[in-house]
Amino acid sequence: MTHQIEVRIKEIMVESLNLDSEVVKEIQMDTPLFTSGIGLDSIDVLELIVNIEKSFNIKIENSEQAKTALRTVGSLVAFIEEKKQHP
Repeated sequence: MTHQIEVRIKEIMVESLNLDSEVVKEIQMDTPLFTSGIGLDSIDVLELIVNIEKSFNIKIENSEQAKTALRTVGSLVAFIEEKKQHP
């Protein structure tokens, strides 16, 4: 299931953030989503959160959860898996 979630996250990044699909394919599980990694800004993060919540039918409860979940694609996958197991 991890791979399916990773693929869907990357699809959401292409769709909602207008990132190039070839660039997104190169993103690794440990690539930072902020600063030196992909370089998302606060508007990108809000859009990503909304689309992740809709797509996976989960809720990111607060900014602390968002900071933890959105460090890397891998941390986001782990967060989604945990939310699906323990809503």
